[in-house]
Amino acid sequence: MKSRVIYFDLIKILAIIMVVINHSYWYVSNVSEIGVYINQFLLMFSKAAVPLFFMVSGALLLKKKTSYKEIFCKRIFRMVIALVLICILWTLYNNQSLISLIPYLFNGSSEDFIPYWSWYLYAMIALYLMTPFLQKMLKNFNNNDYLVFIGLFLLLPSFLKFVSAILPILLGKSIVFNSEVLDIMFPIQIGYFVTGYYLSNLEIKSKYKNISIACLIISLAFSTIFSLYAGNKVEGGSTILDSYLLFNTVVSAISIFIILKYYFIKGLKSEKITKFVINFSNTIFGVYLFHVFAILFLRKCTWILSVFDINGFLGLLVMDFIVIVGIAIIVHLLKKISILRKIL
Repeated sequence: MKSRVIYFDLIKILAIIMVVINHSYWYVSNVSEIGVYINQFLLMFSKAAVPLFFMVSGALLLKKKTSYKEIFCKRIFRMVIALVLICILWTLYNNQSLISLIPYLFNGSSEDFIPYWSWYLYAMIALYLMTPFLQKMLKNFNNNDYLVFIGLFLLLPSFLKFVSAILPILLGKSIVFNSEVLDIMFPIQIGYFVTGYYLSNLEIKSKYKNISIACLIISLAFSTIFSLYAGNKVEGGSTILDSYLLFNTVVSAISIFIILKYYFIKGLKSEKITKFVINFSNTIFGVYLFHVFAILFLRKCTWILSVFDINGFLGLLVMDFIVIVGIAIIVHLLKKISILRKIL
């Protein structure tokens, strides 16, 4: 445990909480005006979940030399098996034919066969394929190279997408930047990947932490207020910033990473809590795979619906707690089986 980077585990735990919130917050309904703000805040807060996963993966993978054999036989194989598994379960859940699933696995185009949260697995397969090349490239980077790379692959494209999203609301005019440039030359996912590695090697001083806290507050406040404002201007405007590719989410994700690294770079004082955090963190991938199934199951339970009737946010808290803890316990037990340990 001494060699374990505990703040990575804490980031992953926070990220999975965000993921579950993102896929369940909409069940809160009939709330007061303050409740509307809380609901919108939860949506904006949860957007940083997958970027944080990308950043932790980059921090862990890009610091070492990975062979092509390990990439294909270990990491990509695990993702493919996990993807096929949840697609089979999702197909059966939707009463579809398993034979019809096969062509959709390659393009992920049908929500009847491909779970809507499985896009992350496709993205990770692509990032794994890039990992050996990025490792060799970053080996020769100096600090300026990192800053320029992060600027081009993360800050610039996310800012331009952000501008494209908010201008129609503010000015009634839209500007669409050429996707052939942004999406091909500067994929934001790689930007997150490399940024996580860079920040993991950066000494986080107190002033960086303070700036990050301020940026996080400003980003979440702006995102929440602007989304509600946009919702009053145009139909569907409240979800206009509902994307992990936008600048506001980039700011939130980087800020959270820096804050947690600053406070937990030396680990946790309690060895028991540290062990608990590590065990919990080791179940996160499994929780990600199956959390929506658990949410859908619980939403059919009368007693959960009764809690939602009492108070929507209380129902959300209870349901999400059961989903995260319940699946984590199940995954922890399943990982004792060697063949399942390699998948989960």
